[in-house]
Amino acid sequence: TFPPPLRVETAGAGIVAAVADGTIRGIVSSRQLIDLAPLAVKLRLGAVDTLTSGLASISRLPYGTAVASELADGQAGCLAGRPEASAITLYEFEGCPYCRRVREVATYLDLSYTAVPCGRGSRHRSHVQDAASAAGRDRPSFPYLEDDAAGVKLFESEDIV
Repeated sequence: TFPPPLRVETAGAGIVAAVADGTIRGIVSSRQLIDLAPLAVKLRLGAVDTLTSGLASISRLPYGTAVASELADGQAGCLAGRPEASAITLYEFEGCPYCRRVREVATYLDLSYTAVPCGRGSRHRSHVQDAASAAGRDRPSFPYLEDDAAGVKLFESEDIV
């Protein structure tokens, strides 16, 4: 089998890691460079990821690009009674269209919140699993929102927005 294509940034990061390691000598294969590169470099978005994300955003314009005109520039009375960012927690992951919808509406409403990434393998998924079990659900679903100030816990994007 052939190794995956070696991207320039992956090769560069692998070379830096090899030099910093100090124990690697001689010729280094592309597979070794890939293994040496930090995970953050290896998981950078590719062209297809960027394109599909962009198309999804374009399809929902203008949501997620601007704040509602009534809320812009902190007009008098609009910000009164709004919860602090620490009160609202959104458990979500980037690739979920339902999570995107909630993020876009939060931007439109100029809400402050804490976003907790819950991609596959995330240590944060267990919190959502526990909340789903406590709510009598068979399995967790995303997005999941907790509003401590209001005492609300919601699973469905339709209920959240």
